[in-house]
Amino acid sequence: MKPKFHCRRLSYLPTHIALGFAAAIMCSAASAAAITWTGATPGTWGTNPNWDTSMVPTLADDLTILGPGNVAGALSINIAAAAAANSITFTNTDTSIFTNTASGANQTLTLG
Repeated sequence: MKPKFHCRRLSYLPTHIALGFAAAIMCSAASAAAITWTGATPGTWGTNPNWDTSMVPTLADDLTILGPGNVAGALSINIAAAAAANSITFTNTDTSIFTNTASGANQTLTLG
């Protein structure tokens, strides 16, 4: 007589692990960060030190331009590469200009 193997329970293990990883990834991606423009280096969107988190924002992030850490007045931000944000709040009524003077190609600012 051949011994019977009970592997059925083990076959569910990879599915549960995969679902657990998927849930963890989805939960971490769903949280938006609040990021403020600091303009620490001359006006380029894609430069990490220009943001208070030292990271360029993504489509999941809520941005404040001319927020508490910034000097009030006209502002020019150069978008030299594709950029994204979930939302942008302007806390100053002075002019904010988004330009593309560095890359020489059309760029897109995508809002979530």
